[in-house]
Amino acid sequence: MDAAGRFRTLWEEAWLPNIAPDAGMLIACYRHPSRHYHNVTHIVQCLEVLAAYEGGGGGTVPADVRLAVFYHNAVYDSMRKDNEEASARVAKEAISPWLPEARVRKIEQLIQVTSHLIVPILPEEQLIVDADLSILGMPSNMFDAYEVAIRREYAWVAEDKYRLGRAAILRNFLNRAAIYSTQWFHGQYEAAARVNLERSLARLGEAVRTS
Repeated sequence: MDAAGRFRTLWEEAWLPNIAPDAGMLIACYRHPSRHYHNVTHIVQCLEVLAAYEGGGGGTVPADVRLAVFYHNAVYDSMRKDNEEASARVAKEAISPWLPEARVRKIEQLIQVTSHLIVPILPEEQLIVDADLSILGMPSNMFDAYEVAIRREYAWVAEDKYRLGRAAILRNFLNRAAIYSTQWFHGQYEAAARVNLERSLARLGEAVRTS
């Protein structure tokens, strides 16, 4: 099933059968040529790891979390500092006609926490953040492809500045007591994520020393 089909199925199962916001414009955002990582593939990957979480005994994934996944990168511009806030506004505009105000606010908060500026506390926030960060613990070839894609999204940044900035971001995750907050994601991805991050930091450090 494609991303638009997944969206319609989620909406109809969780809320209003036969009535749903048009997913066409949302999916089009993710298919913009500038999206090398933050694209439809990323959304589907997040949904698939959440399905694995459910199937693997992690627990039930609330529909609000899955809907927030669809909108969490609706706006993505590597030159902006407010992508998550802007994405939350897109979600609010799209879903407010159908959902209660309290639920809309909740979905907005779930989107905003994917900025990864703080460690999530609430269970549903932990779940969406862990899904968003699951790429860090994927097999090395997938992680390396992710790193290449991120660099392409920041092609406008000078190489030396990119290396320093990227190293700071990765080091921030590595310095946390735990990268993943939920028991299931921690068990699945924590060890591999730390290996991947250390390996990427070593490459970035070597590149800085030889540039």
